[in-house]
Amino acid sequence: MPDQSVRTPEEQVERAGPAAAATPSGGGVRAWLTGVPARFSLFVFVATLVTSLGVGLVSVVSMDGFLRARIDRKFPAMLTATSQKLESWYKQRELEMRVFSRSAILRGNTRILDRGIGGQAEERTRAEVAQYLDDVLRAFPQYAAAFVLDARGRAVASAGQGHMLSPSQRAAMQQRARDVRPDATSIYALGPDAQIASARIGGDSPDTTTGSIHALLRRDALEAQLASDDLGTTGSIFVIDRLGRVVIGHPRGGFANDVLATLDSGGVGEYAKENDERMVGSARAFGRFGWTVVVEETYDEAFAPTAAALQRVIGLDLLIALVLCPAAFLVALGIARPIHALADAAAAIERGESDISIPAMNNRDEVGLLARTLSSMISRLAANRQEIERSHQEVEASNRELELEKRELQRANEVLEQLSITDGLTKLHNHRFFQDQLVREARRADRTGDPLSLVLIDIDEFKGWNDRLGHATGDEILRKLASTLNDTVRETDLLARYGGEEFAILLSKTTLEGAVALAEKARERVAEAEFGFAGPQESARVTISAGVSHYRGDRIRFFAEADEALYRAKDAGRDCVVAAPPSDEAQEEA
Repeated sequence: MPDQSVRTPEEQVERAGPAAAATPSGGGVRAWLTGVPARFSLFVFVATLVTSLGVGLVSVVSMDGFLRARIDRKFPAMLTATSQKLESWYKQRELEMRVFSRSAILRGNTRILDRGIGGQAEERTRAEVAQYLDDVLRAFPQYAAAFVLDARGRAVASAGQGHMLSPSQRAAMQQRARDVRPDATSIYALGPDAQIASARIGGDSPDTTTGSIHALLRRDALEAQLASDDLGTTGSIFVIDRLGRVVIGHPRGGFANDVLATLDSGGVGEYAKENDERMVGSARAFGRFGWTVVVEETYDEAFAPTAAALQRVIGLDLLIALVLCPAAFLVALGIARPIHALADAAAAIERGESDISIPAMNNRDEVGLLARTLSSMISRLAANRQEIERSHQEVEASNRELELEKRELQRANEVLEQLSITDGLTKLHNHRFFQDQLVREARRADRTGDPLSLVLIDIDEFKGWNDRLGHATGDEILRKLASTLNDTVRETDLLARYGGEEFAILLSKTTLEGAVALAEKARERVAEAEFGFAGPQESARVTISAGVSHYRGDRIRFFAEADEALYRAKDAGRDCVVAAPPSDEAQEEA
């Protein structure tokens, strides 16, 4: 007869051999690959890789977003700073030209030359003017050349690199010199390579001139104003004119004028150079000459930290996965061997062998706990069946009771929720609900552009009614008024008791004119309504005053304008509707 004795898991492992203990039944490569160690290792590898990649990608995306936000702030700030530096630089040159033009040397000598003295005296005068211009160029390196012209635009003296001007540019400068107005100082461009600063030299009276002084600005001095420590080695700041010609600076790889169409004024955009180099840039108008200041940097350098972080993340992910997988396999292998033995015992139990018992293991780990638990399970299985049946019936009964309690609690919550947003006296929505809806409707109006209006209503002489007839009558007035207003407003309008004798109507998708019409309709119906009072008077006429405002993007001002209009209605004699004036009118009255 076959051996029916029960063996411990250790004995079963020893008898089956290490191979059988390490792999599921069936053996072979396929069984080994589907075993717990292999699957556990694969799971650890995938989980580690996916988690690491996920965390890494989130970090990279966050870094990329941070860099984009930083560039969105940095480039416009650099453009603003550069424009300010250029404008300050030009203003300084204008101030200097004004000082030069008031020099006693220039004023005296041009006055002498204007009289036409001729001969050697004229030559000495011209030489003295030329010497003054040399002194100016030595003291002020911002200028490449300087010229003094007489009142008719003819050359008197010059110094510096005057050859840098072409004949046509000289002619244009002389033409502008003839048009110089008294006390005028200006800077203008003679093409992309020449900028001239000019100033009038005054004559004997404020309205006359004996000539003008002109200075050619150095381009390298201007380019020094474009320097920035915030740009990388591939970044540059430059200025282009209306025709797209670079007038200041040196863009990387040239600049195509059509790129400006991709850049919003002050915004940041991406574009490609003619050599397909990807760039990040921004542009800003420079109003002095109708020029445009441009800042750009290669995309690779601007987002270099993101690419470097991605490479590090991928490398670290692979390293972690390669280290953890062998360790996971060894751990899983040690766990799987005794589990296979316990699985054989569980299979015998499944076949109905009632004499199976699991001897206690000495292991104090989870496998030993599993063995002890399985042995206890066998001994209590029969008893638990009856206990499970009784428990199942009890659970069903408890579930039914819980379902009934849940429904009752839900109904109670609905009642409480309704009470929390309802005014107890008038049964209208209360102040809290109105404020929540006001915020929600204002946001919706900001998003959709639909009109939004507000009507604030106050009962005229309500305190007098309360004092004369008592609070009970005052409450009856509030209830009757609430009912009348509720019958007047539309289903889409929000009617609420704002506080005391004040009511508010929030009208979505309604213009100021429509709100005024509804407020007037409400005023008429209240005036026509019968308010029966217990007391000396059988009935009395109750009136209301209303203030109307239209939402213009500011929620606080929206309410304040309606409140102000309500006060104006009170001041106008009550029983009337007053609309808030447009924004500019409100400012004038304020």
